[in-house]
Amino acid sequence: MASDDLGKKEQELKNKYVERVGYWPEAYDEWVRLDPDLFEEYLELAAHPWENNAIPRKNKALIRVAIDASVTHLYEGGLRDSIRLAFEEGATVDEIVDVIESITFVSMHTIIDGLPLLEDEVGLPDDVLDEERAEQDRVREYFKESRGWWHELWEPLLALDHEFLEKHTDVSGHHSKNWSLDPKLKQFIYIAIDMSTTQLYTKGARVHIESAIEHGATRDELIELLEFVNHQGYDTMRFALPVLAEEARRAGKYDD
Repeated sequence: MASDDLGKKEQELKNKYVERVGYWPEAYDEWVRLDPDLFEEYLELAAHPWENNAIPRKNKALIRVAIDASVTHLYEGGLRDSIRLAFEEGATVDEIVDVIESITFVSMHTIIDGLPLLEDEVGLPDDVLDEERAEQDRVREYFKESRGWWHELWEPLLALDHEFLEKHTDVSGHHSKNWSLDPKLKQFIYIAIDMSTTQLYTKGARVHIESAIEHGATRDELIELLEFVNHQGYDTMRFALPVLAEEARRAGKYDD
């Protein structure tokens, strides 16, 4: 049903949301129809991180793109809204490509968390030849040069399969060198996907929070970022209520 069929109270809520948050997901049409009282309360919560403005609106829109496109979420409806919002806030196609490319590296959490388990069960190689150790040292330095940092989390992979880590560095390092956005924003994006409701990877988030602070992130920015990411939980309403409304109409149980 089109949003121009909203009732008076529903339209007022929509107008207030657009005024304070700056955009309107079409899926919220059904929320304001089905439970306008709850939506009115939610509006205050949703507006809070948008109105504090510790993080610029364009950056928030790009962070939303990352959350919606992350492999642990893959929410197409939200992603389309987020990309449209990013364009409205001045983002370019290249900037959005940068964001989407960067979040593919969440796949390395499989390696980072999986290899220590493997290490516990079968151990690391006991006898490492000097040539092998020299290759590991070379790959570690290559990673540092390409990515600009190193963390002990990578050590088990370096010891067990430095060739794989080198190939990963080829890909991730290329992306890092061609990243067009502020490096602090990149850390915010990594924090957002690590602390998203569908991921909650605190080990990685801690590393990226530390890096964000090194790039000048403030307490207010980091608090606002977590509050902003918190709203991923309300994608349940955006996804489920239109489905409910459609099926209720089909069953003759929804009187608009």
